[in-house]
Amino acid sequence: MKRIIVLLLFIFIISFGISTPAHFLYSLVDDQLQGAELTNIEGSIWQGEADLSVGNMDTGKVTWRFSPMALLTGGLGWNFTLINESVTGFAAAKVWSLSTLSSLAINTNTQHLAQWNPLLNTISSDVSAQLEQVSADQCRQTQGAMTLENTSMMGLPFGIIDVQVTCEGENYSASFRNQESPIQLTGSALLTPKGGYQFNAQLLSRDPALRQQLSGLLGGSPEDQRFTVRERGNL
Repeated sequence: MKRIIVLLLFIFIISFGISTPAHFLYSLVDDQLQGAELTNIEGSIWQGEADLSVGNMDTGKVTWRFSPMALLTGGLGWNFTLINESVTGFAAAKVWSLSTLSSLAINTNTQHLAQWNPLLNTISSDVSAQLEQVSADQCRQTQGAMTLENTSMMGLPFGIIDVQVTCEGENYSASFRNQESPIQLTGSALLTPKGGYQFNAQLLSRDPALRQQLSGLLGGSPEDQRFTVRERGNL
């Protein structure tokens, strides 16, 4: 009997999701999503599309399709795509806290993101990220990891970069280091809710040719084995 009740409840939820307009669910959390906005919403909770903007960045069209498996963990989940399907991912939220993503997974290549920031034209990398407790307005309990594979910056090889993401106050904080590269990279970055960023990195290479390239880009002498990068600005 219990199995029948659970099955009927599952069917009801799925049917509700198929028919409920997406703008109805969005209206419930709109005022809590400071920094993110959906417009021109079409379709239902089950499947649809809208224009997405985050902060000052217009990310373009986002499409989604409901994932019934998320119901097994007491949440709602969607597979989504961005930028003509060049960014794919999965987002889930608990029913009682829809303004915070309990899980967020993203896969893309940095070249597809260059329309948001021209600096990304100088970077090539396959990016995968797995984050938890992500909110739109500020960092509260966010944590997770990112991996950048086959990474090159301005023609320099950086191999695989492992990134750990946490919160520092209301800001997103990241520490990173690389592997499988003739250039050793370590550093940290900070991103504010308003899009401001700080970036600090140390680069080390014993390859004379690479040191020549690094000195040309970053200053200093080709005889130096260690180079430092410090940047700050707004996305």
